[in-house]
Amino acid sequence: MKTTRVFQLTALLLVIVSVIQVGWWLYDQETYSTQKLHDARIAYEREVATAQELIAAGTPVARVRELLPAVIITDGRAALLPSIDAGLLDERDRRVNQYAWESGFFLLALALCVGVIWRALRAETKVLQEQDNFLALVSHQFKTPLASLQLSLETMALRSLSPEQSRTLTERMLADLTRMESMVSRILDSVRLERGRVDMKSEPVELAAVVGRVVTQFEERAHREHIALSADVPHGLAVLADPLAVDVVVRNLLENALAAVAAVSGGSVTLAARAVDGEVELAVRDSGVGFPASDTAKLFKKFSRLHPGGGSSYYGTGLGLFIVRRLMQLTGGRVSAHSVGVGQGALFVLSWPAAPVRTLVVEDDPHLSAGLAENLRAEGYAVDVAADGRLALAWLRAHSCELVVLDVMLPHVDGFTVCRTLREEGNNTPVLFLTARGDPQDRVLGLEAGGDDYLAKPFHLEEFLLRVRAILRRWEWYRKASATPASAVLRFGGNEVDFRAFRARSWNGAAQELTEKEAMILKVLAERPGEIVSREDLLERVWGYDVFPSTRTVDNFILRLRKRFERDPAHPRHFLTVWGVGYRFLVEGDA
Repeated sequence: MKTTRVFQLTALLLVIVSVIQVGWWLYDQETYSTQKLHDARIAYEREVATAQELIAAGTPVARVRELLPAVIITDGRAALLPSIDAGLLDERDRRVNQYAWESGFFLLALALCVGVIWRALRAETKVLQEQDNFLALVSHQFKTPLASLQLSLETMALRSLSPEQSRTLTERMLADLTRMESMVSRILDSVRLERGRVDMKSEPVELAAVVGRVVTQFEERAHREHIALSADVPHGLAVLADPLAVDVVVRNLLENALAAVAAVSGGSVTLAARAVDGEVELAVRDSGVGFPASDTAKLFKKFSRLHPGGGSSYYGTGLGLFIVRRLMQLTGGRVSAHSVGVGQGALFVLSWPAAPVRTLVVEDDPHLSAGLAENLRAEGYAVDVAADGRLALAWLRAHSCELVVLDVMLPHVDGFTVCRTLREEGNNTPVLFLTARGDPQDRVLGLEAGGDDYLAKPFHLEEFLLRVRAILRRWEWYRKASATPASAVLRFGGNEVDFRAFRARSWNGAAQELTEKEAMILKVLAERPGEIVSREDLLERVWGYDVFPSTRTVDNFILRLRKRFERDPAHPRHFLTVWGVGYRFLVEGDA
């Protein structure tokens, strides 16, 4: 504060001295130019007098004009040329104006410099004030859990406690340490981010997995603070970003939302994601304290807290949103904040580039594997490779992808077993069998094991790529058809089906795990309730043309659905056969 005051007085003195100096320059130049004009006029007046004397002495007029070109002679009288006098006046005005412009520019430059320095000092003062507030806050935030930790330790040292009481105090101390560790981590993260000392990766990240993991960690806190916490993130949405950065960003925004809602004694926080024009958006909406629209720009500044010292949250160092914005910038994403006012809640939207479709090629022949990978990459897909079934299962248990290109005759574990194991473990990733076993019975075995398509070797590259696109297109249709909460859940006859989770609860309360084909067939039928859907239509929508040698497998899947959801599968009320044509689905049941 003292430094700012000294600068104010110094700047004011500098401006006053500069203005006086400029005024003196202008006065001196005006005086000098006027004097020069006066001297020039006297000199020319002497030339006019000399010319008059020469004329009076009988010197020819032409000779006088030759000797004194600034003089004009009319009827024997000498006078100064009018243009000479006008030129003298113009020269004086030009010099005065030149100095006036230069002086004005000097004053403007001086004012701009003073303004820049003044603004910098004001910004520094503001930062210092925010840092003072931050240090006071950090001191409070550290002292509070530290006091709680000390109290717990002294209680354990001074009193005889039961095992249950000791366990409660231990959990409390661990929570206090977690709070302090979180604060230290944020401070260190903000310093590293500001100085650019963070190496960011760029790889596909399954957003649903990140959001699910973070939400699970905060469910207990949300319940304790009377906050309804929900997430609606479809599977298959992958972003191109750093995995750790995505986790930190989602965690910080969720902590911010929970703190905002806790300050108003409860409410709701929802997370929802969608794909938009080559990007993936994650919206975090809360019903908390909100903020004025004019304060939006302040939210993401370092040490900025719109409600310093307010609220009941343990969090609020003024660094969380700063870290969010910086991480989004470093990973090529964006973050925005919206609120209609205090008490109206807030909406934060994160946007990342969508990750390219990721595929896994499982093929033991290295030449064929390399050729498939090269062509898939040329089509814009991200490709990983596994040389046997055991490696493929290990990879798929640790990673996610949108398509598996799977050979059947593999070392250690064959392709049919790989696909069947994936389905039993709840992994519904689409599978394209690519194998030398092209007999009709092999196709049926592969597709009934859970495959989405079956292509026999040798094959044409164009056909292979078309089948890849067709599988991905069908899955894109399924995801879009289940994108909203209303379309993601189907209820009929006491049954409830969650198309996103591939789970269901039947009329008798039994939990069901659906295969991807069962879910897709049910989705096609549910989109046209009461209408007749032919077997060929189901084949086209769920598997694509030219997949089965017959439609028998469709009938088998309908039988599975009846066993899962009909009270009496032998006399179905929801999945009705239209002989010779196809099937009809009834939500209310056939009375």
